[in-house]
Amino acid sequence: MNPDSSNQLTITGASQGMTKKLPENTFLMTSGDNFQQVWKDYQKGVETQLLLPFSPKSLQSNFSKFTGLNFEKQFLPWMTGNFAVGVIPNGDKARNAGVAFFVQVNDKTAAENALRELETKMQEKYSFQMSETQVNDQAVVRWRVPRNLQIASRGWLEDKTLFFTLFAPITEQITQSESSLASNEMFTQATRSELAPKSGQFFFDVTQLTKFMGASPFLPKLTLSIKTMPRSLSLLVERARPSMIGVLVIKLM
Repeated sequence: MNPDSSNQLTITGASQGMTKKLPENTFLMTSGDNFQQVWKDYQKGVETQLLLPFSPKSLQSNFSKFTGLNFEKQFLPWMTGNFAVGVIPNGDKARNAGVAFFVQVNDKTAAENALRELETKMQEKYSFQMSETQVNDQAVVRWRVPRNLQIASRGWLEDKTLFFTLFAPITEQITQSESSLASNEMFTQATRSELAPKSGQFFFDVTQLTKFMGASPFLPKLTLSIKTMPRSLSLLVERARPSMIGVLVIKLM
């Protein structure tokens, strides 16, 4: 991270609250301040200065080809709040896990319109089946592929927070409020820091991630010894002084 770089990241330190929306058993997560701003930062070519390198151009192109919609024009404008991505197990089987994306929006009406247009496209192009239901007293739209297999779901939490899930059905865990990742002792110990504000967090439970990768036929197998591995790892993006873009703090538990 170059302190003299002209590409400075905007840091507000408000993303920590997103961990309260993730279930306690989340074994991999990353979060950040402003999804729209992060997207723009990546477009400026600062991939090497951020935690998770990706190409907005490639994602925009692939999204357009798959859905026929323009992500940057129809979705990005209302994604101006904090965001988080988590991998959450479903049940006791290690291979069953879903991915959840959370983002705070500035215009719920615009978000709903874009999401409904997306769902219409998925119905027309891929014969997806959409159904609205109540899960833990919250409205949820379930996406199903033929043979009635749920592949995705989306809904709203408080404070205009949209959630979208993929793969294993984990909607019930997200819509319940009994416990969250923020109350997970391993997570709090791994991410505790005196530096502030935090622009983002990256955390994973080594044991659970290893089991998940070992059980999946699509992922590489980890051969590291659990006895010698740390239980968890976290990275925090923090600002140590105004002239610096950020500092990565790595903790092994």
